[in-house]
Amino acid sequence: MNNKMILLYKILNHNTNQISSTTKSNNIVQWVPILSVGRTKRLIGITQEGDWGVETADGFCLFDKLDKFLYVHELLEVDFDKLNSLLICDLPEENTIYDIFPYTEVIAFAFEYEWSDYWLEFAFKWYDKLEHNKKALLRNSLANVVKNGKVSQRLRHLAKHKLNECG
Repeated sequence: MNNKMILLYKILNHNTNQISSTTKSNNIVQWVPILSVGRTKRLIGITQEGDWGVETADGFCLFDKLDKFLYVHELLEVDFDKLNSLLICDLPEENTIYDIFPYTEVIAFAFEYEWSDYWLEFAFKWYDKLEHNKKALLRNSLANVVKNGKVSQRLRHLAKHKLNECG
């Protein structure tokens, strides 16, 4: 992935026990847990290669596709600022959490795969906390909400408004 993630893995590996897990394809992955997710208490972590992933009943799952964020969409129930404070305590000062944690992907998952107002409301709260350049990355996902007839009219209009805001 990127050098910041590999650096973070190395720093955390000194302070936290590394875990070896098997993926669905029976590959061994070395990773360090960062936090647990929601009621399921699934562990999210960073691999030795600098990729994000989650421990599941079937093994370690890399976040290599947007639909894999199904395993962690419960994160949306955590207040954005509270999540930041949990994550920042583990980071070296020169890194910003916005450059490292996959916020936009968690939000994009909700915008593209969730149809319940419950999850979309949380996704919009997170969206509002993002910096403008990160919001721009979600234009296509917002457009999906606008077109999705299964989403309430109120949220489709909100998505349209957010699309217009980011130009």
